[in-house]
Amino acid sequence: MKRFALCTDLRFAAAGLMLLASTAGCMFRDVKEQQAIIATFCVLEGEVSAERRDAAPLVVVLVWQAGADPRRRESWQVADHFVLEGAGRWRFRAAAGTYGVVAFQDINRDLKHQPTEPYLLLDSERIVTCRAGEPHANMALRVPAAGRPRQNEALDLSGLQGRSVQDQLKVTLGEVTAFGEIAALADARFAESVAEDGLWRPFDFLFKGRPGIYFLEPFDARKVPVLFVHGINGTPANFRALIERLDRQRFQPWVYYYPSGGALDTIADHLTQTLRTLQVKYRFGSFV
Repeated sequence: MKRFALCTDLRFAAAGLMLLASTAGCMFRDVKEQQAIIATFCVLEGEVSAERRDAAPLVVVLVWQAGADPRRRESWQVADHFVLEGAGRWRFRAAAGTYGVVAFQDINRDLKHQPTEPYLLLDSERIVTCRAGEPHANMALRVPAAGRPRQNEALDLSGLQGRSVQDQLKVTLGEVTAFGEIAALADARFAESVAEDGLWRPFDFLFKGRPGIYFLEPFDARKVPVLFVHGINGTPANFRALIERLDRQRFQPWVYYYPSGGALDTIADHLTQTLRTLQVKYRFGSFV
């Protein structure tokens, strides 16, 4: 592994140490392979909230229609699920097919649905047919206060193995990461209000700000990359003064953007894997 230094503020020093020590396996496929797979998927996304104001996770479940009769339980299989600490945005990438979306409020926080927990039933309004590259955006889910006995539902969630909120953050980080996308420091994604979402509402940040490493100019193999990493509640725009004084004949600035409310080990691993992916793609020799 090549030696490098990070341009960072002191509040991110702990994550920098974790980054140097990280030996975690690669989270991401080769960029071209990943892009080819993603191109065949459709996207379902929206917001979820609950009538009850309990401080309990919300779980959105994507189900796939495997049988001809949507009224029969055996016609539906759990395809994926999305866990949030509270109200917020959710998103799924799925292969072409027919899907439904349900949601429940996990009052006892065991990441499984109990018959007495608030539950949003599967119905025709939330069944969609996905085609490759087709988005289904702005699907609003509102979990009612009442629970529903499972026997009254066309779906069985008893086999759902719920992931934790932190595990969900890891999964979603990998799905929405920017790998060398060109942006300006004045980009709306780098606004302080979006960065604040990264601290207090990390899932909202993932879709508004999009984490990852951004280039401020096209990649140039003759220039040494300089990576800037912000601190808690920070944004790449914090480095404007330094970047403006960088010798752009010798160096090219890169900025890392991430939800600072995420666990440091998750963020450090994400930064490591994003850098590895860029190294495979651009084959740069060293960076600062």
